[in-house]
Amino acid sequence: EALGKLEQDGAAMIQGAIDKEVLRQLRLRLKVVGGGGAFGCPTEISTSDILDAVPGIERPQEPSSGRRHFLIRGSKLAEEEVLPLLAPLMPLVYSYFATMRPDAMPGSLLSGAKAEGDSGSSPGFSPRLFFSECQVLATDPGAVPQIWHRDNLCPGLTILMPLTDVDDE
Repeated sequence: EALGKLEQDGAAMIQGAIDKEVLRQLRLRLKVVGGGGAFGCPTEISTSDILDAVPGIERPQEPSSGRRHFLIRGSKLAEEEVLPLLAPLMPLVYSYFATMRPDAMPGSLLSGAKAEGDSGSSPGFSPRLFFSECQVLATDPGAVPQIWHRDNLCPGLTILMPLTDVDDE
């Protein structure tokens, strides 16, 4: 069902793929706490708390008022704690790309498809799937609303993993 929604609508909501206790521990580590309830939205998320929790990252990008993007890809937190959380979603990710990008591995391995210009002599010519970005996004109360948008020109798949409750809107 999720694959069909993803192909048809470009989005699918998958609930329960990640253990809530693991998410709670991640919230505690990043000091995303408060707001009422185990996953309530805190009234404030300190930039310094996140910088302290993820050593080696730069100060956040602030593309609009009230929104901070902490780029954590390559950090110990991203590689050892966040990336493994995606494991339950990988069958869906691979199925999606096998359909949407049959020229990229793993789909190209399943279908025998070759990338344009690939003579078949070297498997290095096929595009491959990779983890290109990992961010902690902090949105403050009263932040400018953000519309759905594309971040780059290359086809990809964005996975959002909220650390706080998200309403249906």
